Amino acid sequence: LVAAAEPPPEGLPLSPKVPRLFASLPEFCLDDVAQFLKHLTNFAPHVLEDLPPDELYDFVTLMVTFIGSPKYVKNPYLRATFTRLLRFLVPNSDENADARGRRAHGSDRLAAV
Repeated sequence: LVAAAEPPPEGLPLSPKVPRLFASLPEFCLDDVAQFLKHLTNFAPHVLEDLPPDELYDFVTLMVTFIGSPKYVKNPYLRATFTRLLRFLVPNSDENADARGRRAHGSDRLAAV
């Protein structure tokens, strides 16, 4: 999906002109990916934590690429879902504990990516 957006060789940001191939893709394709990852974080978080760094890199690249590209992904709720998924992958620190002393889930794996 990221390749269909034709990112420039130097990296982000994406071109302001959306490529025809990417524009022709239905947005539910990205939504399906987001919902699948969301269910993984809820029901089997160890699956994401056990991914090799190169596969995790692909998911992080997909999320980061489209969070900041409203011309490519127009649905703000889908971009927000990607943001929540990234939050799941961010390593915890003691400052992230809530008022009850519980810590939000976070993975130390993102540091490897």
